[in-house]
Amino acid sequence: MHQSANGNIWLEGNTMVAAVTVPNDFPENPLSVQRISYRVFDINNGLPSIDIYNLFITNLYNKQTGIQLTNNTCFKFNPAQNTWQQVLPGLQNQNPESAGSELVYDSFRQGYWGLFNQSLQLLKNGKVQQQLNLPDLNILCNRYHISSRHFYADKEGNLWMLAMYNNGRHLYRIIPSDVNHGKPPVAEPLFKDEKAWVEFKSLLPDKQGTIWLGTVGHGLVQLVPKPKYFTHYLAGHSINSIRHIPNSQNLYIQKGSTAYRFQPPNTLETTTITFQNKQYPAVSMLAASGGAIIVRSIETTHLKNHLLYCRLPNGTEQMYILPESYFADPLFEDRQRRVWLAGSMGIFACLLPNADTLLTYSYQHVLQTDNSNLTIKQMYQSADDNFWIATQQGLLQMAAPLQQQPTFKRWKTDPNNPYSLSSNAIMAVLDDPAQPERFLWVATNGNGLNKMDKTTGNCIHFTKNNGLPDNVVYGILADSLGRLWLSTNFGLSCFTPQTNHFRNFTAEDGLQDNEFNNQSFFKDEQGTMYFGGINGLTAFKPESILPDANLAPVFFTELKINNQFTDLRDSLGILQLPLEFSETIYLKYYQNFLTISYATLNYAQKNNSTYYYKLDGIDKDWVFANHNAELSYPNLAPGHYTLQVANVNQSGLRNPHPATLQVVITPPWWRSRVAYITYALLLLAAIAGAFRFQANRLKLQNQLLFKQKEAQNLQALDELKTRFFTNITHEFRTPLTLILEPVKQLLQNPKATDFSTQHRIILNNATRLLALVNQLLDLSKLEDGKLQTNWVEGDLLLILREIYDYFLPLVHKKNQTLVWQTKLTELQGVTDRQMLEKITYNLLSNAHKFTPNGGKITLRIGQTDPNFWTLTVEDSGIGMAPENLPHIFDRFYQTDNSLTRRGEGTGIGLALVKELCQLLNAQISVNSEPGKGTEFTLTFPLYPQGAVAANTLSAAGKLAFKEILEAETQPIEGITTQPNKENANTVLLVEDNAEMRQYLTMVLTQHGYAIAEAPNGKQGLELARQIMPDLIITDVMMPEMDGYQMTQLLKSDAVTSHIPIVILTAKGRTESKIEGYRRGADAYLPKPFSTEELLVRLAQLLHMRRLLQEKFAQATLPNATQTLPHQAEEEEAEKLLSDIDRQWLQTLRNAIQEKLPDEHFIVDNLLPTLFMSRTQFYAKVKALTGETPARLLRNARLDKAYQLLAEQPGLRIQEVVLMVGLNDTKHFAVLFKERFGILPQQLIRK
Repeated sequence: MHQSANGNIWLEGNTMVAAVTVPNDFPENPLSVQRISYRVFDINNGLPSIDIYNLFITNLYNKQTGIQLTNNTCFKFNPAQNTWQQVLPGLQNQNPESAGSELVYDSFRQGYWGLFNQSLQLLKNGKVQQQLNLPDLNILCNRYHISSRHFYADKEGNLWMLAMYNNGRHLYRIIPSDVNHGKPPVAEPLFKDEKAWVEFKSLLPDKQGTIWLGTVGHGLVQLVPKPKYFTHYLAGHSINSIRHIPNSQNLYIQKGSTAYRFQPPNTLETTTITFQNKQYPAVSMLAASGGAIIVRSIETTHLKNHLLYCRLPNGTEQMYILPESYFADPLFEDRQRRVWLAGSMGIFACLLPNADTLLTYSYQHVLQTDNSNLTIKQMYQSADDNFWIATQQGLLQMAAPLQQQPTFKRWKTDPNNPYSLSSNAIMAVLDDPAQPERFLWVATNGNGLNKMDKTTGNCIHFTKNNGLPDNVVYGILADSLGRLWLSTNFGLSCFTPQTNHFRNFTAEDGLQDNEFNNQSFFKDEQGTMYFGGINGLTAFKPESILPDANLAPVFFTELKINNQFTDLRDSLGILQLPLEFSETIYLKYYQNFLTISYATLNYAQKNNSTYYYKLDGIDKDWVFANHNAELSYPNLAPGHYTLQVANVNQSGLRNPHPATLQVVITPPWWRSRVAYITYALLLLAAIAGAFRFQANRLKLQNQLLFKQKEAQNLQALDELKTRFFTNITHEFRTPLTLILEPVKQLLQNPKATDFSTQHRIILNNATRLLALVNQLLDLSKLEDGKLQTNWVEGDLLLILREIYDYFLPLVHKKNQTLVWQTKLTELQGVTDRQMLEKITYNLLSNAHKFTPNGGKITLRIGQTDPNFWTLTVEDSGIGMAPENLPHIFDRFYQTDNSLTRRGEGTGIGLALVKELCQLLNAQISVNSEPGKGTEFTLTFPLYPQGAVAANTLSAAGKLAFKEILEAETQPIEGITTQPNKENANTVLLVEDNAEMRQYLTMVLTQHGYAIAEAPNGKQGLELARQIMPDLIITDVMMPEMDGYQMTQLLKSDAVTSHIPIVILTAKGRTESKIEGYRRGADAYLPKPFSTEELLVRLAQLLHMRRLLQEKFAQATLPNATQTLPHQAEEEEAEKLLSDIDRQWLQTLRNAIQEKLPDEHFIVDNLLPTLFMSRTQFYAKVKALTGETPARLLRNARLDKAYQLLAEQPGLRIQEVVLMVGLNDTKHFAVLFKERFGILPQQLIRK
C-alpha cells in the first residue's frame, strides 16, 4: 500500500491494483467515510498484465505511482488519462527472486536503479547504463534493500543505501565513478563506531534533500548532505595574491614575498628570473597581454633594491631599479596595455606598453598627508576608463589619458553627510554589473559594502545589519548572473543586488577558512573564481551555486509572556491548542510583554534561515531580523494585533505565506466596553450640562458684549467729542486771544491814535472765527437736512477762476505755485455757487496748508464726457498714508493728531466737502502717496438747459471766503517801538501763528524786551542754543517739534537748562499743564491769556533770577552767622535752580578751586571739559551768578585768601597771595578791601 501525491491510497492485489480516494477532512469528520470512493484496475480495465510483481512510488519528487511486472517491465500511471504507460522495458532471463523489490528513480541520471544478483544496475532507455558490484564495495544486501525505504539517489548523484551487516541495517554512501572525478566508485560506511554501528530501520528523504533515518534505540537521525560547491587548494598556506597564466590552467600566486606557479591540485613551484646570467627571486608576477611577462623582484645582496623585470614576446629583456619607496602589490595592466605598480609611500609607477619607459607619480598631495604608510589595496579600471585606487585614506578617482599627467579626485567619508562613504579604509572596488557607467561597489575595512553613485558620491551602505557576514570586506567579484561574491573576515558571501539579499558560506561549506586575505581574489576566463585566505585557496564556479527557490513554512515554536514560558499545561490558560496550531491568543492588559520564537521547517539550513517580521499596529513595514529566531515586544497597549513572520529563500524572496498569529490584549475594566459606555453616558450628561451652562454663559456674554459695545460706542463718541472740542477750543482760543488782548489795549488807552495794527489783528481773527462758526452751522444744517441748494445756471469757470485769483496772493506768501489748468473756454452748467465755493476753498486751503514752501498746487477743470465735468485739486505736499484714506471724510477726523501736526484744523473741512458733494450729486475720490502729494477729483453732472430750475449766474458774485483770504494775505504794519538792546532782556518767541508772534513782539518790545522769533520747536531749539536768550515763550502745538519736546530738550541740556521757559498755549486742560511742568516749564499760561499776567510772570522770573545772582555774587565768609538782606527770597530762588544747574555750578566751583594756585589759569581753560562754546559759557555764568567768568575766578581767589588768613593767622600775606594764584601783593590788598571792606593786615590783627 502506498499514498500518491494527490492523496490517493493504492492497494496491490495478486491480479489487480486499486486507487482509493479519501476526503480531506477524514478522519476528523466521521461522516466523511460516506464519501470514500475507489477504482479498481485489472486486465479488463487498463492494467497491462496480471503478473504484478511490485507496486511502488517511482519518483519521490513527482510522486508517480508505478507497477513492476515479474519480468521487471515498469509502467507508470497517468492520472489525467487514467491509463498506464510503459517507462522501462523488461529484461529477459532475470530471476525475479534475485531482483530487487523495487526500481528507484535517479533524477540526476534520469534512470532507474535496480538490484540484480548483488549488482546495482542503472536502467535507462531499456539498457543497463551503469553497474556497481556491491560485494566489491564491501556491501552485502538482498532484494529488499532496493526500495524507496532503503535506497535514495540524491541530486548530486550520490547513492544512499541501508544494507545488512551483522544482522542489522547500516548506512552507506556510494559515490559512483561519474561523480568521483573518473575515479573508481567508493562506498563510505557512515555512523560507524569501533564498538558498534548504529542500526537503522528505514530511510526517507524530504523535499530539501535532507535524509531522515529511523534508528533502533537512537531515535530519529537527520542527515543533511551538503553539496560540494567549493574546491579547497593549498591547505596550510596563506595566499596574498592570485594572477592568471595565459593559455594555461595554472596560476601565479604570492605567499609572503615570494611568487609561485600553482598547478592544481597541489603543485607549487618557486619562480625565479635570470637576467644577465644572474638569478633573482620573483616577488610577484604578471602575465601581460601579448605575451609579455612583468616580474617584481628584489636583489638578494641588497634587500633595499627592488627591481622590475620585463620580458617582451620578442625576447627583449629590461630591468628597472624601482624608487626607494617599497613597492608592493598590486601589479595591474589596464586596457591600454600599461602596467601599473603600487607603492607604499603615496606613489605609484607606470610601465608603458613597449616597456622602455617607467614613469613615477605621487598622490600624496591629494590625500593631504605625509603618512609613509599610504598603501594601495587595489587599482581598478572601470568601464569609462577611469581608474579607481583603493587606499586607507579614501578612494581616489584618477583620469590618466595616454601621454598626459594623471588627475585625481578624492572621495572620502563625511561625518556630516550620511550618504558619503562609510569608511576611508578602502579594500576593493568593482563596477556594478547592471549599470557600470553609473554605480561602483566599494568594499571597506570595517564598515561594510557601499554602492556609490559615481556622479554624486552618494552611497547606499550594507553592513552586518543587512545580512553581510562581516563588516570587513576584502574582495569583490561578479558572476554572469549579476551577483557579487564578497570575501570577508567571516566567510564568503553571495550578494544579489536586485533583492539586496546575502547568501553566506563558511568553512563548514567547504571554504579554505572563514578568514580571507586582501588583494587575493581572481576570476579566470572560464568564469572560475579564486579567493585566497589564511588556509589556502578556494575555487568554484559561481553559476553552479544556484539559490534554492523553495520556501519552507514557518511555525511558531515557543511563547513567553512577561518572560514566563507558556504552554498548554500552565495555569495561565492562554493556549487552548499547541502554539503552532493556534490562530489567536488572548492576553490580559498586564500580560503585555510578548516574546515568541519561531522556526523554518527546513532542516538543511535551520541555523542559517533569514527572517522578517511585522506586528500590525506597531510596525509600519517588515522588520529585518537576519538569523534571529526570536522577537520581543514590551509594553504592548491593549488592542488587536497581527503578528507575521516570514522567511527568505536563497534568492532573497520573502515567503508570501508568513506564519500568522492574532494577539488580542484585553483592556482593564476601566477601559472595557461597559466602562466606555458608562463614560459616554457621563460625557453626554456633562456635555448637556456644559451646553446648558454655555448657553446661559453665552447669553450673559452677549448681554455683556452689548453693554461693552454700547459703552465703547459711548466712549468713542466721548473721544470724538473730546477731540472735536479740543481742536475747536484750540481753533477758538488763538483768535480769541488776538481779539481780546488788542481790545483791552484799546480800552486802556482810549485816547491813543495809532491802533491800526490792533484793528487789523482784531478784524482778521474775527473773520476766522466767523468762518469757523459758519462751517459748524453748515454741518449742523446738513445733519438736520435743512441745508437747501440754491441752483444757478451759467459759466462755472467764472466761479472757479475767481476763487483761483483770490488764492494767488496766499500761495505766493509761501513761495508756492498755483497752476490754473483747463482746455475749456467756458463751462455752462448748473450748480449751487456757495456750495461750489466752499468745496473749492476747503480743497485749496488744505493743499496750501500741507504743501511746503516752494511746492506746487494745480487746479484742473476738465470735461471728458458730455454729461459730466471734473474738478481736480492736486498738490505736491506731504501726502497721506493708505490706512488714513478711508477715514479722511469722517467728521472731526484728522490724519495727524499729534502735537507736531502741520497746520491747524478741526477735522470738519473734508467732511463738509463730502456732504456738499452729495447735495450736488457729485462724486469725490482721492489718491495720495506719503511724501509725494495728494489729488482730489470731483465729478459733477452737467444738467441739460432747463432740466433744473435755476437762477442766472451773475458775472461776479460775492465770494464767501473773500474776507478770510484777505485776512490771511494782508500784511500787518510793523512795530514802531524798539527796546534798548544793550539793557534789554532777550525773549525768544517760539510760535507757529505769525499774528500771535507779531502781537507778542509788539507787546514785549513796548515793555523793553528784545525779541527773537522761531516758527516751530525745531528752529526754536537751534536758536536758543545759538543766542542764549534770557526767557523763552513757546506754544505747544507746532510743526516739526512741539513745545513740550523742545522744553524737555532745553531743560536737560546743561548749556540751556538755566533759561526760564513760559508755555503759552491753547491747551488749557489740567493734564496739559501737568505735562508742561513735568517737562520743565517755569510757567504755563493757557490761551486766551492776560497780557498783564504774562508780563508779571516774565518780570517775576527775571526777579528770581537776579536774586539768585546776588546770592552767588556775595562773599563766602567762614563762620558767618549774620542774616543778609533778601535772604529768604534768595533761598526761594535757589529752590528754583534745577538739579542740572546746581550740579553744573558745583562742577565749575570744584574745577576753579582745584586750579586756584595756578596763576596762569583762566576760566576759558575749562571750556573743553564743559562741552560749551565761549559765548554759551559766558552767557550761562552771567545768567546764574551775575558775574563774568573772570570776575567769578577773581572772587573765588579772594574768598580762598580770606579763608586762609582767617583760619591760619601765622601765614604771611605773600604766601597767601601765591597760594591763591595772585602775584601782586599791592593789587591783592586793593581787591581784598574792595570785596571784604578791610585790608588783609586788619583781618590778621583781628
